[in-house]
Amino acid sequence: MDYHALAQELIQTLTYRKLPTEGTRQLGSGERGILNYLHYTRDGVMAGELSRELGITTGRTAIALKNLESKGLVRRQPAQEDRRCVQVCITSEGAGAAEAMWREVLDTTVYVLASLGEEDAQEYVRILKRIAALPHPRQD
Repeated sequence: MDYHALAQELIQTLTYRKLPTEGTRQLGSGERGILNYLHYTRDGVMAGELSRELGITTGRTAIALKNLESKGLVRRQPAQEDRRCVQVCITSEGAGAAEAMWREVLDTTVYVLASLGEEDAQEYVRILKRIAALPHPRQD
């Protein structure tokens, strides 16, 4: 089997076929990641932690935080333990946006799985679980 050709076909299919998203168009992917991290993982963190945990540069994090703050989705405040540091907290509007994004992802996933049918949907999830369990290939 030509796994290289199959991989190219898969990548092209995933890259060019975008499912519609309504609620998240006004947010960049870094902004969505930050909101999700603050809402579902840990609120009240330093910007550096967001950069590390999400794998985005500190510059991109600063831009995303500025955008999120201007939209009223996060607020920056001095950290209690060290007033020189700035802590990032999600607002109630930001929490609502994170929950709306989750519902949108869930609804889209339900649509995809239902479109596949019961047997293919179960097989798709089974294969994705196998992929997620694979060790990372070594980078030499």
